[in-house]
Amino acid sequence: GFWAKDEILGGSFAHHYYVVWAVGLVTAFLTGVYMFRLIFLTFHGESRTPTAARGHAPGPSMTVPLAVLAIPAAVAGLVVGWPPDAGWIHRFLEPVFVGEEAGHFEWLGVGGVLMLVSLVVVLAGIALAWQLYLRRPESAARLAMRFPVVYRASLNKLYMDEGYERGVVRPLIGCA
Repeated sequence: GFWAKDEILGGSFAHHYYVVWAVGLVTAFLTGVYMFRLIFLTFHGESRTPTAARGHAPGPSMTVPLAVLAIPAAVAGLVVGWPPDAGWIHRFLEPVFVGEEAGHFEWLGVGGVLMLVSLVVVLAGIALAWQLYLRRPESAARLAMRFPVVYRASLNKLYMDEGYERGVVRPLIGCA
């Protein structure tokens, strides 16, 4: 995910789509927050499940395949994308982008700075999740009480399901 995210952010910045780049950075920040919220609430702190419902630690039949899959997944972007703009994946996809302007990645130039900015933004999201859900878990509840409209919208997934129901499902059912 890191490599794909940075390709999108770098491409949008290089082609002067600064609004897309900014939205991408905000999204990267929020992804850091909600993914580490998931990790912190699932694996750290007090258990929120009844004792009878708790599982057991997975055995080698589960952990070994996960490790075997996790290691290549973690380095796959680096392997197929190295060096940036000249890696295997870039050569493989080159025929798809015939006629498109190709940029050159510079570690000490804009490309490296953009990757660093992206990484800092994600780490800031992780730090916020750590602060809200591990260090001071009561602060999340205080934020929900302080901003009830935002909390309700977040709790209801920004009402996307309701909007989809009204804007897509019902009209299609009506046409059917």
